[in-house]
Amino acid sequence: MGAINAEAREWQVDGPVAGQPSLVLGQFDLAKHGYVVEEFFLAGTARSYKDADGERAGPDAMAGYRTRLLVCRPAQASAFSGTVVVEWLNVSGGGDGAPDWMFMHRHMMRTGMAYVAVSAQKVGVEGGGRMGNALGGMKQANPERYGSLSNPGDSFAFDIYSHAGLAARTDARLLGGST
Repeated sequence: MGAINAEAREWQVDGPVAGQPSLVLGQFDLAKHGYVVEEFFLAGTARSYKDADGERAGPDAMAGYRTRLLVCRPAQASAFSGTVVVEWLNVSGGGDGAPDWMFMHRHMMRTGMAYVAVSAQKVGVEGGGRMGNALGGMKQANPERYGSLSNPGDSFAFDIYSHAGLAARTDARLLGGST
């Protein structure tokens, strides 16, 4: 199996999605600081991986997925530094959390970076996890907005995250351009 690349694209991006995304990014208005927040849906076919020979992981199953990407970027293209931080959202609390954003947002915004949050794990989309349904997944929090999302399981998260990173690199819409 070869590496996933933009030429052999196995995903598609839809959006930006109208309305208010469900992810806490702090208690301040990003627009007042020259930033835009947009949400996109990423859909494709992901591979899962398993321990193939005791030394390295190998491909296992394939399954379809549909998840979300949340993008924070400078509103003005001239303010964008060209650096993009892509965060695999943390689901330890039973839903998506953005610890990297919380720790780094001041620096990212001061220096004109863009930020892409990836809902790579099943709990972030579907809910559940070790904490029960404490915060719930997006589908529980807003079934109308997120009802079309699906995640086949955490063993597919690596591929989903890889697709998100490549989409951020190759789909101009995510960073304020056109396709």
